Amino acid sequence: MPDTRVTKAELLDWAGELSQQRCASLDDLRSGVVLLRTFLRVFPRLAERSLKCKMQPRWDWEIALNWDAVEQCCIALSLPADMVDRPGLQACRFRAVYNLLVALYFMYHVARDRDFAADFAHPIDGPVAHFLQSRGAIIAMTAGGAIVADELLPRPSPATRATRSPESGGGYPGSGLDGDG
Repeated sequence: MPDTRVTKAELLDWAGELSQQRCASLDDLRSGVVLLRTFLRVFPRLAERSLKCKMQPRWDWEIALNWDAVEQCCIALSLPADMVDRPGLQACRFRAVYNLLVALYFMYHVARDRDFAADFAHPIDGPVAHFLQSRGAIIAMTAGGAIVADELLPRPSPATRATRSPESGGGYPGSGLDGDG
């Protein structure tokens, strides 16, 4: 287990750094911009989607567009409904924001280091923890481009990889084929 616990402040700092937006408090998430930009950085393939959003919203309808885009990201990644509480996120409620930030933080780091482990200062909801330990998280990371499916497959060792060599008459070692057809 890691020596330190990831706190709410660290999650907010991380989201701010990743999104290149100010994010020192839950209220900084109110426009949806920080979460949307964080989604796009964690899951680069989401940028291929035509999301209607306003990165500098001034009106309520522009903020609503951003939350619609966040919701579309969650749907595209097949994130479980337990993990995405839109009314709670829009109201910047701790539990809703914390669970989503934990999930994004965890998937971001796991995509970069398969042995990543984190201990969070506050408990995360059971369904969120279950999702992060499930195949669903891998599917979401693959769908979003955080990881490439080929990276998940074991690499064949040079001894077991079939190669064509002129010394073996053009056949494949160990295959019983001599290459003459």
